[in-house]
Amino acid sequence: SCSGSRCDETLFGVKFGPRFAHLEDDIRFRETLTSAATGNQFVLQDHFATENSFLGGELGLNMQRQRGCFDVDLGVRLALGMTRQELETYGVNAFTSGTPPTTTRSPGGFLVQPSNMGSWDRTRLSWVPGLDAGVGYRMKNGWRMNVSYSLMYWTNVLRAAEQIDDTINPDFFAPPVVPTAGPARPAPRFNESDYLAHGISFGIEKRW
Repeated sequence: SCSGSRCDETLFGVKFGPRFAHLEDDIRFRETLTSAATGNQFVLQDHFATENSFLGGELGLNMQRQRGCFDVDLGVRLALGMTRQELETYGVNAFTSGTPPTTTRSPGGFLVQPSNMGSWDRTRLSWVPGLDAGVGYRMKNGWRMNVSYSLMYWTNVLRAAEQIDDTINPDFFAPPVVPTAGPARPAPRFNESDYLAHGISFGIEKRW
């Protein structure tokens, strides 16, 4: 039975449909070096950026328990689909010298060199499970206040900081040594990790 403060009911539900998620991440470095002997200045810049886009199907179960003016919502969901991973790296250096000062720019910073500069993408299978929990209080005249918590876990994503290769061949530094000796490092990396997100929301709603 459910009538105002005498409400006492439990509802169960199933939901399904498409699920989309998107995650962007980037990290930038900038170094400025000045020669004490000549006053010449070097500016090195590196940029790592990743994008992840998930599209799949989701199935979820949820329960709502209402007793009196209070209600509790619980839900679990699981999505299976494909994640498109994109990686972009960019580096540039600027050398300033002379009087009046002139600046010469060339590709390659410190962590990003011609050996790992560019754009790449690929697709991987991913799981995206989730959990939702909420508590609400129903007031008079159709008003309801609530607070809820959400959790999402996403497998096989790229994060920008994890794509840095810390093995560097100095022959690639500008001006590069030709022919280059040693390994083609730093190299582009596709280090995957899992992403965990939490969220808390507060709300008030009016129903007619």
